[in-house]
Amino acid sequence: MSFSISRITVTLAAALAVVVVHACGNEAGEPEPPRPPPDRVDVERAALVALYDATDGPNWERNHNWLKDVPLGDWFGVDTDAAGRVISLDLSRLNGFERPLAGPIPPELGNLSSLVSLNLSDHVLSGPIPPELGNLAHLKHLDLGNDPHRRFGNNHLSGPVPPELGNLANLRRLRLDGNKLSGPIPPELGNLANLVSLVLDRNRLSGPIPPELGNLANLVSLVLDGNQLSGPIPPELANLANLVNLELGSFRDIIQERYIFGNRLSGTIPPELGNLANLRRLGLAGNELSGPVPPELADLASLTSLYLSHNGLTEQLPRSFLDLSLDEFLWDANAGLCAPDTTAFRAWSAGISDHEPGPFCSGDRNASGSAMSMVAGGAPVGRETDPGMAILRKSFRF
Repeated sequence: MSFSISRITVTLAAALAVVVVHACGNEAGEPEPPRPPPDRVDVERAALVALYDATDGPNWERNHNWLKDVPLGDWFGVDTDAAGRVISLDLSRLNGFERPLAGPIPPELGNLSSLVSLNLSDHVLSGPIPPELGNLAHLKHLDLGNDPHRRFGNNHLSGPVPPELGNLANLRRLRLDGNKLSGPIPPELGNLANLVSLVLDRNRLSGPIPPELGNLANLVSLVLDGNQLSGPIPPELANLANLVNLELGSFRDIIQERYIFGNRLSGTIPPELGNLANLRRLGLAGNELSGPVPPELADLASLTSLYLSHNGLTEQLPRSFLDLSLDEFLWDANAGLCAPDTTAFRAWSAGISDHEPGPFCSGDRNASGSAMSMVAGGAPVGRETDPGMAILRKSFRF
């Protein structure tokens, strides 16, 4: 009898334990055993849905197949690899959108771990750039910028440029122009060894140009004009042996008007820039640069465009400039800069198709005492402007 009672007791206890475990795991809300991680495609689908929800996806003009139970590669603007992982997301305005996308960029896009190209340009996206985009280890192209010539919509992303973008070791193109980004340029961007194009113009970036940008050995284009950058031009930029385009202050023709986009860079022009043998375009206009123009710039045999206007440059232009074959040369509105008054230099100047000159020197004297009109940058060049608006040449944007 005692054996039977014990057996019944053990059986009842085991049954009760099962009931208790079941109740605790489901009805009482206590944790269940860990589940396996979700499928990679499910994670990426969730990231795309987060973008759709954040930017009013139901009202997109081009949302074909979005949220439908079809492969992600069939969603408009999405390309996938053979395994169904997202490798390209192109929802740029030029991809068929008449109405711009609006809203923030969701951090979930940082979960698209196979992404190679992300293009959300020319919309009206707002808020910060998620630092989670720095997780996209395969990313080669990141375009969140705006083309000023199109004038049909501007992203206005704000806050800092995330230093986490410096983790994108495969990145070749970074375009963030025409937003409202502020704060310094992260020196971490100097880690982007494969970068070919860095375009940050027309923002509200401030502080010095990081000398670490001189580490970008593959860089072809560096565009930083139209910000509030200050301090000297780092001579380390002369290490960029492949550089073709350097814009720290430039002119742009927009809707038949010429605008100047400068910074607040000061000091002298580094003579080391004369080492940039492949440079074709050098924009230094609309800054606070001073001193003479270094004769080393005449070593830039490939140079076709040179912008020096609206600075505080002085003395004579180097006579060695006769060796340059320029199509554009704008150097007016400086404190005391003048051109050698020689027959050869006058003939050379006359042969430049787009030329905004300063005065010729009187004999061997410079023009330090001459009065030159200053045009506020960010306003059409040559048009009367309120001198109190001169700060616009440092930070003009649409």
